[in-house]
Amino acid sequence: TLDASGNALRVNDVAVSGDLVFVADARGVVAYRTGEVPRRAIQAGRATLAGGASAVAVSGKLLLATSADPADPRLHVLDARTGNEIASRVL
Repeated sequence: TLDASGNALRVNDVAVSGDLVFVADARGVVAYRTGEVPRRAIQAGRATLAGGASAVAVSGKLLLATSADPADPRLHVLDARTGNEIASRVL
């Protein structure tokens, strides 16, 4: 993934569900859709998390992401289809 200046962000984790690829990076979680354009993933959305995301997993329609901020460790539960946050809990 890239920041606003086009610089590469460090990828911390990746999860796949169907034609969606979720990437945890320094800004949060970015979703890519595969299969629409041959050999290319298209960014479908982004959920910005304070401190970025250190890990990501998909469970059914839920996207689980942990924050990378050691001062405020959280588990974020998001709707995998929309990126909307459903809940956030301190770890």
